[in-house]
Amino acid sequence: MSRVALCVQNLPVPADRRVWREARALRDAGHEVFVIAPRGVDQPPQEVLDGITVRRWEPARERGGVAGQVSEALTGLARTARELRALEREHGLEVVHVANPPDAYAVLARALHREWKVVYDQHDLCPELVDAQRGANSLTARVLRPVLRAVERWTYRSADLVILPNNSYRNIALRRGHVPPAAAVVVRSGPDRVDPAPTPPGPDHGALEVVFAGMMNVQDRVDVLLRAIAEVATHRPGCIELTLVGTGDDIPRLRALADDLGIADLVRWTGWLDADELRAELHRAGIGVSLDDDTPFSRLSTMTKIAEYLAVGLPCLVADLPENRVTAGDAARYFTPADAHDLAAAFLSLLDDPVAIDAMRAAALARAPALVWERSARRLVAAYEWLLDHGPAVAGEQHIDVAEVGAAA
Repeated sequence: MSRVALCVQNLPVPADRRVWREARALRDAGHEVFVIAPRGVDQPPQEVLDGITVRRWEPARERGGVAGQVSEALTGLARTARELRALEREHGLEVVHVANPPDAYAVLARALHREWKVVYDQHDLCPELVDAQRGANSLTARVLRPVLRAVERWTYRSADLVILPNNSYRNIALRRGHVPPAAAVVVRSGPDRVDPAPTPPGPDHGALEVVFAGMMNVQDRVDVLLRAIAEVATHRPGCIELTLVGTGDDIPRLRALADDLGIADLVRWTGWLDADELRAELHRAGIGVSLDDDTPFSRLSTMTKIAEYLAVGLPCLVADLPENRVTAGDAARYFTPADAHDLAAAFLSLLDDPVAIDAMRAAALARAPALVWERSARRLVAAYEWLLDHGPAVAGEQHIDVAEVGAAA
């Protein structure tokens, strides 16, 4: 088997659950796996976790604005290059597996060593992401968009294998990146297992516990959720509470908004949680929420929190976007994206309908087995076999087939 280096800049490891699941899947398939990632708070520069060597670089000091983001990206690229050279000297590498954002890591790997196989693990569409973050008509987006498109093209061309999170992204890789179909393989993110709450919250448990678990940056639109909670609390005082799980650049503004809306005492902020802590929070919740504007980025992207909600049997309210419907199917209730009033109306309707909540819980648990990571892990390993050992090509698209899973069970 091969020696593989997984490189990520956006999150520390194992906080980046997708990268960590990929690392474990490749380890289980017999590969020797190294992970190169930014160093999080209180993390050592190097350690071995579950048989995987994690090497961490010190991220640049956080700065605001585009200049700060560029500085952080360049720092990450330089320090990742240093770690890759060290791994090549000490162990020798066959595969460098790079996750975005930012793009350009595949270009870096190709430039460092022509003999490495390069796997590009596309988590985000960076041109669409900057539009969502800054506004498509903003000066920043107009300046950066062509640059990001060019870097994306170079990245696609530098990769021997492109791993995509959904079929929409794969279509982009084929059309915009001209990636050969056999080299563009969907590996959906998913929860480790189906794990319903031992005692689901019922109507006699007091206020409805709402949870949002995910990144809280401007494009994630958690402000919509706060405004909806405020509207519900005005109509039905004492009937709803909110837990926000995660981190993000928008949290200071969101805390101020909660104060302004008069709901600060209804909101609990947990920060980032590990997998077991997150599962415990989801178990105690009554409703999970997935937000987002209706933008090209959100219409094409998979929100992994939805699968996490379904895996614990958590009824959820989800912004009505195409990829959200692919993930949740009939196991969610949908609201108009970025419409706080519509979301509040959905909350109020469920407060008076425990039968509907029970039906949503049952639908979630019926759909969840088709979303678990094990199914995606097999595709990842098979794609590596195609890349390294000339195994059979993997079907590029990955569909959520609930009927197939039910029949197998």
